[in-house]
Amino acid sequence: MSRARLVAWAAVWLVWGGYAAALVVTLPGVPFHPDESTHLYLSRDFDVLFWQHDPAGVTWQAAPAAPEVRRYRLLEAPLSRYLIGLSRILSGQHAVLPAADWNWSADWAANLTAGAVPSPQLLLAARLPAALATAAGAVFVFVVARQGGGWGAGLSAAALYCANGLLWLHGRRAMSEGPAVLTVLVAVWVMLRWGRRVVCVGAAVAVAAAAKLTGLALLPAGLTAAALAPPRSWRAALRRAGVAALACAAAGWLLNPALWAAPALGLAAMQAARADLLAAQVSALQAAGGPVLTGPAERLAALIYQLFFAPLAYWELPNYAAATAAAEAAYQARPWLTLFHAAPATANLAPGGLLLAMALFGAALAAWQLRPRAAALPAGRRRALLVLGVATGGLLAALLLAPIGWQRYYVPLLPLICVWAGLGVAGAARPIVAHLPPDQRR
Repeated sequence: MSRARLVAWAAVWLVWGGYAAALVVTLPGVPFHPDESTHLYLSRDFDVLFWQHDPAGVTWQAAPAAPEVRRYRLLEAPLSRYLIGLSRILSGQHAVLPAADWNWSADWAANLTAGAVPSPQLLLAARLPAALATAAGAVFVFVVARQGGGWGAGLSAAALYCANGLLWLHGRRAMSEGPAVLTVLVAVWVMLRWGRRVVCVGAAVAVAAAAKLTGLALLPAGLTAAALAPPRSWRAALRRAGVAALACAAAGWLLNPALWAAPALGLAAMQAARADLLAAQVSALQAAGGPVLTGPAERLAALIYQLFFAPLAYWELPNYAAATAAAEAAYQARPWLTLFHAAPATANLAPGGLLLAMALFGAALAAWQLRPRAAALPAGRRRALLVLGVATGGLLAALLLAPIGWQRYYVPLLPLICVWAGLGVAGAARPIVAHLPPDQRR
């Protein structure tokens, strides 16, 4: 490796180290969300499984568990609670847990009295896995974009990812978004790098779904990556895709302890529980005067607004807005934590519009390069662009099915948007770079 390349890599890792350190150092200032209390409360499943060695005690039918815990096991992807449980162990807080789950029907004082508000030390330990996952996501954004468009695309995508205020807020709370961001990126990276290892591809999709159920929308991309791996006869492609799907199903079962007992009945109960939750969320949103998205156009508009222009959404329902207002004001006072999502929304028209334009340009450029009569692309880059397109389309389709436009629901799509924007920046800069002397191009 040349000296210039060594210096470049050292600079990249130095900047990433500063980014990761900043994510952790400023972690206590992230405004609290009541759902963090619920994820902490559910992390006792880690204790039951790994300390009490009771696999039956963490299933959806486990009789000793409280009814709300069994319900949450059906509703929530499991990875977050187990990461939080592990973090409690490593931080020396094995026996420390909220005394009660958060009660949305009670006020802040009542939840505080009941023991549902975690201590600062416990909350910090619970948030650490999400913050570290978000930090690691920057590395995979760089690697994925670099494979699709070279160094310039990788650096541009990583810079946009690291600067985005959505990830600084939602990616660091003790909830599902931080792990989801990382596992989506890792799954795409596995597809691009190890497409012929179809068991790994299927397992990677299962891990993304274990972080957040939205990750299951990556399965079409995984099947595409498996099918495109050599040799490319249609029989071999079908066989590889089938093995990837089976690997995803098997790994998904292994990663979801709630379904270890009666998985078929559990899946049916999961579907029913999620339908009930969605109905309750829609009802609560309507009662609070919030919009319910009724059609594809409204849902697409909400997605674009939340990902590119909206100020940071510290909460979804205003039940506890007064109690968290001071923390939100202190957080908002640090402009570098709210980039692309400052308040008011008009402040985000230029940066958000540029990000959207670069992402659309990157996607359009990829489509142009993949057209039948285009100049031949290297096989690895063509395959990378195809898999990226299917992965983005799958996540986009899954998000557009939801009638609720809550900001944090869209966060798992943001890393792929940064990848497309990085490809767009590199594509826009290519004519300029082409006119530079060879030494300056490097």
